[in-house]
Amino acid sequence: MDKDAIKEFILKNSSDSKLYGLFYKEKQLLKQNDLMGFAQYQLKKNKNMFIGSFGVYPIGLYYLIFNFMEYIETGSALALSASIFILICCFVGLFTVTKEYYSIKSSMTLLIAILEDEQNTQEEASISSAIFSKA
Repeated sequence: MDKDAIKEFILKNSSDSKLYGLFYKEKQLLKQNDLMGFAQYQLKKNKNMFIGSFGVYPIGLYYLIFNFMEYIETGSALALSASIFILICCFVGLFTVTKEYYSIKSSMTLLIAILEDEQNTQEEASISSAIFSKA
């Protein structure tokens, strides 16, 4: 497997990411050709950002309920419009963050599986060559 091609692919596609770019540590891991460390760091960062993004939704729900109650009391179209807008923003944000999370998680999990399989293949080849060289 060509690690340089993987690094180029990661660097090219990281600029296309809507939510997450590459941090300094991730760029350093790529420079050191530590793709396993890079993938594990991506998974950890991605999980933390996904969980952290849910801290915004209670605030949005508070304003949604507040504006909807104001609409019920006053009949203000502005309050209804604001609550509908907040509801749409919460759904779009939730969808976008979830889509990005599972996209990164699946690709990094696949990269880790490929790297582990390659490492196991190399270990088996070195063991078999050591056995045959003694014979």
